[in-house]
Amino acid sequence: MQLFYNPDIDKDTQQITFDRIESRHIVKVLRKKENDVLKTKYLLEEGTVIQLVDENAVLEIKDYDFSEYDENTQNQKKEEVFAKDTRTVFDLTIAPLVRMSVLKISESKLILLVTMHHILTDKWSMGLFREQLAKKYGQSLKGE
Repeated sequence: MQLFYNPDIDKDTQQITFDRIESRHIVKVLRKKENDVLKTKYLLEEGTVIQLVDENAVLEIKDYDFSEYDENTQNQKKEEVFAKDTRTVFDLTIAPLVRMSVLKISESKLILLVTMHHILTDKWSMGLFREQLAKKYGQSLKGE
């Protein structure tokens, strides 16, 4: 899932706003009780797969800055990140089974790349996740 962020605000405010989204709102979405599946890991115990919610799961967000490159190079770099992310295997025994990356394209354009293991979600659940993320993003822009 790719989300584009195109604020109509100045550079300093944009950075503060995005930091707020990253540190408070995205993490809040993951911490909500109804999103325990995003903190789930799977273990094999005595031949049986068990599902555990890892309350200590840490979501790391990778940052990439492509703003200094020309458009062609930016596109190439984006595709490299997307391809590497696609090839990266999840370890089902380590939560979260979610990865996030922020790609800075310019001062006014950021891409949030969210990758989840298919065991966590379906089309309906992804819709709910996007709704929650959009709601928290809107709240962030309002300073809530």
